[in-house]
Amino acid sequence: MNRLLASNNTPAFLFFLLLAAFVNWMLTGSPVRQYENLHLALDVANGLLSILLALFLWEHLQYVHQQSRQYLALVFAFAAAAELLHALVGIEWFGPLAWMTTDVAWLRPATWSPAAYILPIGMVWSLWLSTRQSRLGNATFSAGMAAVLIGLYALALYLPPYHDLGLMGIQRPIQLPLLLILAGVIYAYARHRDVSPLFGGMAMLAGFLLLSDLAMLASSSPHEQFAMMAHVDKLAGYGLMLVILMRVVTRDGIARVQAEAALRECERYNHTLFEGSPIGLALTRMDGTMIDVNPAFARIIGRTVDETKALSYWDITPQSYAGQEQEQLRQLSTGLSEQQRRRDDYR
Repeated sequence: MNRLLASNNTPAFLFFLLLAAFVNWMLTGSPVRQYENLHLALDVANGLLSILLALFLWEHLQYVHQQSRQYLALVFAFAAAAELLHALVGIEWFGPLAWMTTDVAWLRPATWSPAAYILPIGMVWSLWLSTRQSRLGNATFSAGMAAVLIGLYALALYLPPYHDLGLMGIQRPIQLPLLLILAGVIYAYARHRDVSPLFGGMAMLAGFLLLSDLAMLASSSPHEQFAMMAHVDKLAGYGLMLVILMRVVTRDGIARVQAEAALRECERYNHTLFEGSPIGLALTRMDGTMIDVNPAFARIIGRTVDETKALSYWDITPQSYAGQEQEQLRQLSTGLSEQQRRRDDYR
């Protein structure tokens, strides 16, 4: 199933890649050089898609270990918060927040870097924890992500957003380390793609983020074409990831329906065998309460099935055997408790 899903993601990847390439080609051929309205629209779209991805991961996926899934959901939640903050600084504010509008030319590029860095950093950390079967709680993980994000904002506000290196047209050297991080994310998730189709999708998403970062390196102002190309590439990656998650959720739902149908069929078959068995069979609880008996068992004690189910195990057990039966039940109960304790320790 995982390999099938992973292989079927390739057409979706190529579709979003060609779509992003077409939009970027349109941007490079346009006479317009400042895209302020498009910038805001793309920022909002990236933020909303991040929220959707976080919700999908938190609620629906069953192919991934619950804790691993929740780590990734929290990562996308923090990425969504950073994306939306980046979008909010582009709104024309008034009153006490009017300073944001005054400083938008500085805040817009300064808030891009934390939003760009927090997702791949979180992806690396969540995969590292998952592969080591960490029991780190969600609250602790969230606190760590918050600390990283605050540190990224502090660094982004301190460093100049633009600086012409005079090398290969690089205008935003603050984005250079992100290339290495994203390359590591692609390698790490591609190595674990057989664990879940989700991990293969994460590697593809990191590929789009790598393209986005390459475009942003050449950006010299918040609204020019290279900045828009970076936003488009990121949006394409988020769109691809959403498609992959929806496909996995659909397959998961189909698999669950099939499993439930198989279980009902198995239960029907077992009930048929139970009812038709010539050997007397009875199912009881540990306290002796009758759960079910078959007709053969009822005939043995000369009663109907309903009459027998109204009795308890001790009503039909001779007094001379009651002590032995109670001791056997006590030993059985002790053994089950020990097995449960060992199972809980393993978890």
